[in-house]
Amino acid sequence: MSNTKYESGYEKLKKKRKVEKLIESQRGVMSLATHELEDFEFLLGMNIWYDILFAVNSVSKILQSKDMHIDVAIDHLKCLITYLKHYRKNGFALALESTKKMAIKMDIESKFREKHKIHRKSHFDENISNEITHSPEESFHIEYFLYILDQSINSIRHDLNNF
Repeated sequence: MSNTKYESGYEKLKKKRKVEKLIESQRGVMSLATHELEDFEFLLGMNIWYDILFAVNSVSKILQSKDMHIDVAIDHLKCLITYLKHYRKNGFALALESTKKMAIKMDIESKFREKHKIHRKSHFDENISNEITHSPEESFHIEYFLYILDQSINSIRHDLNNF
């Protein structure tokens, strides 16, 4: 009988933990919905990732065909690199424009968050360099968009060199 009580208690504890995890995940989803999804930078990032991953997925599906030849696979990877280089040059403006339209439909303000500057006290013998400050949009372009595309291009180049 103690075995049944134990199992019963264990099952109740398991159900309670599942409910707690569900509540915690729902809180996370609600937090994401209220804080992240209503953020213009988050939407722009998702839009950029969609464009990149759509191109990668299209090539990936072609490369997975049964009768794929190595020279054709290399050509497709080279075309993907060319697309990503073109997207690196022109894609930010296109993604920004389409995200602004999306933000209007979702009633989200189309602006980038201003980053806080860290002011440091300089010492008497320290050279003060003139740091280049960028607008929030330009910072996002450099630190997010260009970084992601450079990493993607280099990753595909690395894979291409392994053929």
